[in-house]
Order: sequence, then C-alpha cells, then structure tokens
Amino acid sequence: GEYARGEDEAVFANILAQDMMHALNLDADLAIVTDLRYANEYAILAKMCKSMGHRILWAHIVRSGNAPANDAEATSVQRLLDTHTPDG
Repeated sequence: GEYARGEDEAVFANILAQDMMHALNLDADLAIVTDLRYANEYAILAKMCKSMGHRILWAHIVRSGNAPANDAEATSVQRLLDTHTPDG
C-alpha cells in the first residue's frame, strides 16, 4: 500500500471511486465501503456521490486491539475525524 501510494497518492481512492461508480450506475440503491481510512478516499467518494445525487454516510468504528497499520494511516484517520463528523 505505501509503495503504491508513493507512486500515486490517489491510487486506491481512484480504484474505489471506479468501483462505486460502477455499482451506482447499475442502479444500486446502496453501496457500502467497509474500509475507508484515508482522507483522499473520503474526498473523492463524497465529490462523486454529490455529483451523482447520492449522499455519503460515514461511520468510524474503533475496535480494541485494532490499531492503524502505520503512521500515515493513523495521521489520515485523525485528519478525517478532525474534518468530518461521522454519521450516526
């Protein structure tokens, strides 16, 4: 992950957006992302959903013993929490 992000910071966010676009273009009523840890992933999805007339709901789940994989992930998760309030 870190190597790929070093080559293109948005590599995984763009793949996620493509997958979501495909699901929403199939007239899906709901698309669920089970793993969103980077601020750019949220930003790209939020922009795409808004442009397609959908909304994004975000939940932050903390499980004991499940820490971020690395410092970049920890920083990004904290940035998400600092800039966006989870729904629900």
